[in-house]
This record gives sequence, structure tokens and C-alpha cells, in this order.
Amino acid sequence: MEIPENLQDAHWDVAHKIAQSLVLDKTDVNELDKAIAYLRVNSEQPKAGSKFFKYLSILVKNGEYISHSNKTVEYYESIAEACQYLQPYKHDALLMIQILGWAKRLMRYYRKVGVPNVQGSATDIKPFKALERPKNMERPQANKPYKK
Repeated sequence: MEIPENLQDAHWDVAHKIAQSLVLDKTDVNELDKAIAYLRVNSEQPKAGSKFFKYLSILVKNGEYISHSNKTVEYYESIAEACQYLQPYKHDALLMIQILGWAKRLMRYYRKVGVPNVQGSATDIKPFKALERPKNMERPQANKPYKK
């Protein structure tokens, strides 16, 4: 599995929108991480992107049966809503993984410094461009062990 090397501006915008939306909804980043893991494990299956959206809808529908806290269902709803920004990329699961991975990182950043440019609801969020990945940053490879 080869994750695309560079995100285009539109992909960065989606990562920022997802992160901003989830931070504003106070969604647990660990729940997003679980959704990313599902997509990563199933990324080589046919229609993996479409199956990811179905998985999210199942989580929302049945979340009360598998929830770990009284907030888990709300987290699933927020994740499913925010991930709608990924719909145009549902035919490229690897790109979706990369966008979601950056959204997860951005969530952690926004929790520390605040969400920039908020003008109302999450759909009105302007993308924040200052955090683009430096060109010399090593890109993690899927299915390879982490090296320090």
C-alpha cells in the first residue's frame, strides 16, 4: 500500500475542515483514530471508501450498543458528519487515509492553540494554511514498523 506523497491544496482544506469541525464538537481524537484504523485495514478492498462511509453510518446507528461512555455516540455522529468532506475522494482510500491522518494531527494542534478563523458553524470554517507539511519531513509508510 503506497500512500500518496503530496497533498494538494484541496486535500489540505479538507483535513483542516475535518479537524476544525471535530475540535469544535469536542470529539475524542481516539475515536477518529479508530475510524482511520478501520479504513487502513480495509483500504485494499474494492470500494473501501464507500465501505468506510457505511461503517460510519453503522457506528452512528448502533453506537449505543458498543459505546464506552455516554459521549461515544455523539463522537460517532460528529465523525460521520465531518467525514462527509471526504465524499469526493471515496474512490481513493489511500488519499482518504492521508487526509484523515493529517486531520487527526491538526485536531491535537487546534486543541492546544485554538481553532482559527471560525465564523459560525463548522461549515463556515476557513482553511488554515500555515501548517502544511515541510518538504523535508519524512512520510510514514503504512505496514512498516516505526523507527526512532
